[in-house]
Amino acid sequence: MVAETERCNDISREFLKKTHHYLSVGDLPQASEKRWGAAAVKVKSVHNQRVLNTRGTDSRGTWLTVSHMIPATMSCALSSA
Repeated sequence: MVAETERCNDISREFLKKTHHYLSVGDLPQASEKRWGAAAVKVKSVHNQRVLNTRGTDSRGTWLTVSHMIPATMSCALSSA
C-alpha cells in the first residue's frame, strides 16, 4: 500500500507540472483537467494512507476520507486568508 501511495503522489506531481505548462500557454481547459486529475489522485493517496489501519479500499471508504479532508482544508484556507 505504501508503494501505491508513493505512485499516487508521483502522478499527482506530474499532473501539477502539466497544469503549469498548460497555464503558461493559455490552455485553460487542459490546465483545469490536469489540476482536477492531480486533486483526484491526491485524494486516492490520502485514502490509501488512511486505509492502512482501516477495513478496506471501497468507494465508501474513499468518500469518508474526502469528508474528513474537507473540514481540514477549509480551516487551512480560512487561516491563510
